[in-house]
Amino acid sequence: MPNPTNERATRWPGQEHFIPRPWMRTVNKVLAKLHTSFDVKPRFRPELDMLTYEMVANFELLISDVFGHGVPGDLVELGTFTGGTAAVIGSSALRHGGNKVFHVYDRFDIQFGKAVDVEKTFIANMKACGVPLPVMHKGDLLDMVPRDLPATIAFAHIDCGFGGDPKDHAAVVQHCLAGIYPRMPKGGIIVLMDYHKPGVTRLGKDLNPGARMGGDAFLADKPEHFEALYGGPCSHGFMRKQ
Repeated sequence: MPNPTNERATRWPGQEHFIPRPWMRTVNKVLAKLHTSFDVKPRFRPELDMLTYEMVANFELLISDVFGHGVPGDLVELGTFTGGTAAVIGSSALRHGGNKVFHVYDRFDIQFGKAVDVEKTFIANMKACGVPLPVMHKGDLLDMVPRDLPATIAFAHIDCGFGGDPKDHAAVVQHCLAGIYPRMPKGGIIVLMDYHKPGVTRLGKDLNPGARMGGDAFLADKPEHFEALYGGPCSHGFMRKQ
């Protein structure tokens, strides 16, 4: 079982937005003196904030599980944009050491939000967060998967939502899973962004229903199933290979 190589804190792009402003701390002190059960904190912005603290905690726990149980294989992320989750995955892997290689796959040319040059922003974010640059695969997921995937995969994160037709999104999710699943040994973990289950997922929004459609359809004839994770205002889920 590998031992963590250092105790550096996880950093990710936009993390500073979640730090309460001085006026918020002042208001919260007043609310505490009034014995209320409320406090004030920055609002999650789905168009800008790629991650929540709850999601970061989930990633850290699941990646630690893969390292702690000695699951063989590399780490992959399908759909990485400007590197929010990639920074968390890379940071978690760095703490555990070992010889796992981290691969990211994206077109790096779909721009929204404040990103002007997606590829350049991704590289800058990895540097700013103190995370080694992963192996970058540039192209369409439908072309790169499974062609460019590592032979063995211990951990995978799929984030391929594009806001279009849920059926199209579901088809891409199934394509990604079809490439990853056969390369994943027992104990490997797949995290699926936007996996939302009504009545089970708390607070998280169903922003890309195609994620659950594709994930559940792919596993329909397999022993595994996706479980919803608590991600605060976001939704995601995971499965463990049996």
